[in-house]
Amino acid sequence: MSFLYPLGLLGLIAVPILIIIYLIKNKYTEQVIASTYLWTLSERFLKRKKPIKRITGLISLLLQILAVIAVSLAIAHPVFTLPGQAMDYLFILDCSGSMYIEREGKTRFELGKEEIASVIRGSAKGSSYSLVCVGDTTDKVFEDVTDSKRALSMLEGVEGSYTSSALTNALRLAQEAFAKNNALQIYFVTDKGYESVENVRLVNLDGGEKNCALGEVTAQTAGSTLTVTGELYAYNGSASIQLSLYVDERTEPVETKDLSVPQFDGENAFAFTFTCGEVEYDSLKVKIETGDALALDNETVVYNDKSDDTYTTLIVSDSSTFFLQSVLRSLGNLKTYVWSTEKYETWQADPSSVTDETHGTIPADFGLYIYNGYTPDALPKHSAVWFINPTETLSYTGFGVSDREDFGNPPKEEVAWNDELNVGRLEFSTSTATSVTELLQYVNIGEDLLSVSYYTSCNLIRDFRELLYCNNDPVVFAGANDFGNRQVVFAFDLLDVNMSTEFSFPVLVYNLMNYTFPQIVDGTSYACGDTVRINVLSNVASIRVETPSGKILYLDTSSDVAEFEMTEVGVHTVVLTSGASQSTLRLYGNLPKAESVPSGTEERFALSGTPSSANRDGIYDDLWLLFMILAVVFVADWMVYCYEQYQLR
Repeated sequence: MSFLYPLGLLGLIAVPILIIIYLIKNKYTEQVIASTYLWTLSERFLKRKKPIKRITGLISLLLQILAVIAVSLAIAHPVFTLPGQAMDYLFILDCSGSMYIEREGKTRFELGKEEIASVIRGSAKGSSYSLVCVGDTTDKVFEDVTDSKRALSMLEGVEGSYTSSALTNALRLAQEAFAKNNALQIYFVTDKGYESVENVRLVNLDGGEKNCALGEVTAQTAGSTLTVTGELYAYNGSASIQLSLYVDERTEPVETKDLSVPQFDGENAFAFTFTCGEVEYDSLKVKIETGDALALDNETVVYNDKSDDTYTTLIVSDSSTFFLQSVLRSLGNLKTYVWSTEKYETWQADPSSVTDETHGTIPADFGLYIYNGYTPDALPKHSAVWFINPTETLSYTGFGVSDREDFGNPPKEEVAWNDELNVGRLEFSTSTATSVTELLQYVNIGEDLLSVSYYTSCNLIRDFRELLYCNNDPVVFAGANDFGNRQVVFAFDLLDVNMSTEFSFPVLVYNLMNYTFPQIVDGTSYACGDTVRINVLSNVASIRVETPSGKILYLDTSSDVAEFEMTEVGVHTVVLTSGASQSTLRLYGNLPKAESVPSGTEERFALSGTPSSANRDGIYDDLWLLFMILAVVFVADWMVYCYEQYQLR
């Protein structure tokens, strides 16, 4: 035994002091009585009945001595050594979506935390505790914590996730810890079974619960009929469920079906269909009404993407734009203005002085400016831009204009229509980057032979997606300019390309138009763990994402695509701010299909090495016993005092 504060034992000096006080204390007291005769008579009757009176003072002294000893020991804080009782613990907690499956009102995740807390509370003081959580990522929550209360507090704050990272990192961390300390007690708390476990104590929380989950849901409109189709999965047995379809924010379903879903055989899901006349909708929700073990996969929401795809485009050119306009018309949603360079400069100087005979009204700004063989004085700050056959370097574009390549041809203005010209071969990019392959999709790379008779050599300052080369010079490239707006550059006149005989070039231009005016998102329904790609349109100053739990994310809008990872089940609200206006999108995050499976068996979770039982010494330093003794002593001393004063029996 040892003491944390040995100076507290100085309080034992009070023991001899109490004894001295007891010895010199006057034991006689003066009392006023009615008569000496009555006193003598009372003594005769009471002498036999109060034998304890003679030792009450001694009892009080002993109790006071005990109180002094208890107080001194409590101040000194004794510590008792428990040989070989302290252990080092490493807990690996599965935090994946399947751990939200409930049993008797508690989730597997809550039961797992209770299992760990039980081990911590039952361990000897002096033990150490480490916790690794396996969810979206594998993280060390705490390591080598010796204070059990602190470990329990941090364990209580651990939250579950909806996806599961590979156990490779958890196994690696456990193996490293076990290699350093082969007496380490490792607990793996999960809802998966393992055929082989070595040097790990597996706590399997799988209780054989049944679960029915929704799969992919799609909606299609044909005429005045809306058809909603989807899949259902029943695990650990067949299920009788009630399935409902809700439209928009209505509290009552438009249709409900009672379905008998057979157990999922690993291949064929159960298909369902809703058919109704609700053609116009903002959102559709399909929900399993009957309760099962996991609520997170019982509903999904499909949103109707009503984003405005109509953009106004201004072509500034003094030459023919027939080919370009024909491509723009093929998109079917562009309102196109065609102005001369003189008219454009007049409009820049005084917008009110310009009229448009074709469309009548002129917008305050255009969604896309196409400069064909012309360089303006300034780059538009809030719009997408195309440069075709750029002639001069312009600030903030991210590229500079260098030499003019003519392949030995005479100046273009001296060429007759039937002159034979030297040409250079256009080579498509062979990059496998997704950003490049998306812009070259459906293009016959290596089959169509594109050539050009004149082009401008450009120096790229920013990181653009280079799509076409001539003599190793990038002649078609796309990306964001210094204002963060989408920009496409053709370093040649479109009339100088042999586009009339090849299929690839119109397809490329079509892809670039879709790149310039993209859908904001590719879909509205995702699974947790998916990466959501948001196309950053011109004028978008900020993108704010609010998750179902209320977390706020601000995405980087400096490039043409912003990304974030879907990590929660439920509705994510995306707010895009452009000037004084805002547009809102809603995206739904579904539980990954693998997390809906309530039971599973893995092959192996094993650590190499030979375990040891060489535990460390534990300690016992609780003071509750001393305080209990002290309380008993005080009560007993008070009773003795009352007996002396009031003759209590």
